[in-house]
Amino acid sequence: MMRLYLLRHGSAEEPHAGRPDRERRLTPEGIAEVEAEARSLRRLRLGLDRILSSPYPRAFQTAEIVARALDLTELLSADARLASGCHFGTIQQIIAEHSDARRLMLVGHNPDLSLAASRLVGGVGVELKKGGLIRIDLERCEPGQGVLRWLVTPALLIGSDQD
Repeated sequence: MMRLYLLRHGSAEEPHAGRPDRERRLTPEGIAEVEAEARSLRRLRLGLDRILSSPYPRAFQTAEIVARALDLTELLSADARLASGCHFGTIQQIIAEHSDARRLMLVGHNPDLSLAASRLVGGVGVELKKGGLIRIDLERCEPGQGVLRWLVTPALLIGSDQD
């Protein structure tokens, strides 16, 4: 069985004309929020075997902050296939390639991660907020075969009463 963790990147710069979406970075507030979330994740003792991230700066910055907080920087790598617009079949392929990992974290974008989570747990509507984290247990990486164990909002991770 695999514990799959899907983490959406933190709050990022707004899109604007003349600058490609793929270059957007975390805002200072986004960095602070992800750092606070990462401290909470450390207390959860996730025991990750691998962290794969979209190469887009906002996602990779998020993954780096989490990897540093968990003392797992050597387990972090970028996977271009997790860039914004990643399809469910691609996520299935990535998971299959890392089937030796008992605890795998993918860091990426919406709607990609929310749609993948929904498909894995059988079509239930799942919405990952920026900085949100979901855990799905998988015997097989097929639609409807995952078990949703939990979904946490950034506010819950950082101990805020905001949604």
